[in-house]
Amino acid sequence: MKIAAQIFDSLEGEWSFKRIIPNQGEINGRVVFHKENSSCLKYREEGVFSTVHGDELNSYRDYYYTLNQDRIDIFFDKDLKNLFQSLIFNTNDTYPLKLRSSHLCSKDLYEGTYTFENAGQFNINYVVNGPKKNYTTYTVFKKVYGVS
Repeated sequence: MKIAAQIFDSLEGEWSFKRIIPNQGEINGRVVFHKENSSCLKYREEGVFSTVHGDELNSYRDYYYTLNQDRIDIFFDKDLKNLFQSLIFNTNDTYPLKLRSSHLCSKDLYEGTYTFENAGQFNINYVVNGPKKNYTTYTVFKKVYGVS
């Protein structure tokens, strides 16, 4: 099995996550990757954003991860028309694995670094720069085992 398919298959299920946004706060929560079909996983994130000022806000987001041979594409929408990031794998890739992708949203550039440590942990870091946005996020995801 190719590494893209191995990683895609390992994503299904529940994950805990912690996201640090320097000078803004952190988000702690859970992510569920639910299989929509054999080549599409729905990513549902729910968490609590604790700001540096002591406020707590509920947060959520959805993405759709699709497998296409040696590539995992991440879309904003279920219709798979609004691409966010593409992760392109090489045939010889093995864990730990670091991939990069970018997305231009209007004039703001999202540069993502995805690090797959093993089948039970991965990290996503974004550097966002542009006229409207300027921040970095660091997120660690850990697989929750034994959840039915």
